[in-house]
Amino acid sequence: MPAKRSIHNKNYRLNVMNFVLKWVILVIIVITLGICLEILFMVRGAYVKTFSIDNLYHGMEVNSWINKNMNYIDSIYDLYNNVTKNKEITIKLLHTCLMKQLPVNFIFALVKQESMFNPNARNVNNNKSVDCGLFQLNSLVYKKYIDAGGIQYLFDIENNITFGTEHILEAYKATKDWYAALGVYNRGSVYSNVNNYYLSNIVKYEQTLDDLFNVFVNSIGGKK
Repeated sequence: MPAKRSIHNKNYRLNVMNFVLKWVILVIIVITLGICLEILFMVRGAYVKTFSIDNLYHGMEVNSWINKNMNYIDSIYDLYNNVTKNKEITIKLLHTCLMKQLPVNFIFALVKQESMFNPNARNVNNNKSVDCGLFQLNSLVYKKYIDAGGIQYLFDIENNITFGTEHILEAYKATKDWYAALGVYNRGSVYSNVNNYYLSNIVKYEQTLDDLFNVFVNSIGGKK
């Protein structure tokens, strides 16, 4: 009996030690994660501070800066061409945004979400309609143009940008808010709530473009 009791006590102590050890390890992991997050926030804060001398440009402020500093247009083309990887798309999309007063980075983010800047992007829907090109224009919505010029008419870069930007501009006029306009653009109704994943991706990428733009502005001396 004493031997059994000794073994039982030993097992009990081992179980307690294992239990305590697991909690100690868990606490160490939590503390380590906390320290890592704190370091991450400090680094991010330092980054933002570094590039916040004369920014932050966002929304139509980006358009305003470009319009006032057209002497930097070649550098601006290079900036956005690094994103699109297609100079024709960059130039036509940028100038359309400036001409129609569409927030540049918002529109570039929308196109990235829709097609990854692929002018030949194609998506076949359950109703057999086809979403075409940069702005993923639906073949049923633009049927009259397809009937007149074939479906390739919608894949033409200039046509696609023209129709796509007109569509999002009409959605904005109906909602008075660019992000609410995405619900109309994506779902087709002012009463449609935009898909959170869809909206989140566009907002995040717009912020990335804002950051890149502000870094560029500060690299040439800040506000002009």
